[in-house]
Amino acid sequence: MLSAYKVTDKSGATVETGKTLTVFQRIDGKWLMLRDTWNSNAAPQGPAPVSATAHQ
Repeated sequence: MLSAYKVTDKSGATVETGKTLTVFQRIDGKWLMLRDTWNSNAAPQGPAPVSATAHQ
């Protein structure tokens, strides 16, 4: 199952959006969740800047 999600704060403003993927498998007549993952639509953050004192 592929779906989208939206996280809002108390004022209703959107904080984050993304996608989810859930895989179900039928085992002995019962549907069981096999895999579940999510991914934010936000751009990944870059590496932290290296301070000048780190190289001394």
